[in-house]
Amino acid sequence: MQDEILAILFDMDGTLYSSQFSISGIARKLLNQLGLVHVNEMSDSKINRLIIEGPEAWLKQYMLANNVQPKWQPYNELWIEYCRCMLQSFEANNITDEMSAELKSRWTKFGPPGRGLFRPQLVDGADIILKELQVRGYRLGISTNRFYNPEPVLEEDSIAKYFSCVEHTGVPGYSKPSPYMLLNFASQVEVNPLKCAVIGDQVDTDVRAALNAGMTPILANWNSQFRRNSYDDLLVVDQIEDLLCIFPEV
Repeated sequence: MQDEILAILFDMDGTLYSSQFSISGIARKLLNQLGLVHVNEMSDSKINRLIIEGPEAWLKQYMLANNVQPKWQPYNELWIEYCRCMLQSFEANNITDEMSAELKSRWTKFGPPGRGLFRPQLVDGADIILKELQVRGYRLGISTNRFYNPEPVLEEDSIAKYFSCVEHTGVPGYSKPSPYMLLNFASQVEVNPLKCAVIGDQVDTDVRAALNAGMTPILANWNSQFRRNSYDDLLVVDQIEDLLCIFPEV
């Protein structure tokens, strides 16, 4: 790497954590339970698009219109309205308050509607890699586009002790690809952003955020169902263990 790296910021979902459930899979299952059987015939990409263009667009507009701050979280009635927008996007008939509330209730058994799981699965070997990187002298952190504080999950998996800083927000303008969380991390650990690396699995959010912050992006490929080819100067890592080859002792 061109600049000596002193600090490493990890994405959470899809990087340190994996899930047996996808957003499209949860939506297909729950909407089918509510009688929208036509959703079974939809591709994952179409389901994801309808969620992004429907309830996600509505929630983003709400947050911007109300100038919510980084640690803001949607309250129960907003999640119910979010689910109403989702039902509308999937052309449900005769939508009632009860139907919207039922979808919200069923979805929150997995996590916030349209979001990642409350309780994802830690990637095999991640704890060992984090411990070794800390021993080698790196300052470690988390940045995740979550509304809810992920520290209880990190504590439960006994990896919270490795992180000097945990940044989270689901609010546009603060969430990735904004550099907001990344620069907060650099400030808190007192490391120049040019000496920080960001490891994540999404080009549109993680890689772009790293570039926006002046940090070194690394694309995590170990949770992917397909292999991405590296392009330009972007470093792609296929196995989490390979991080130890990239980051020697500080």
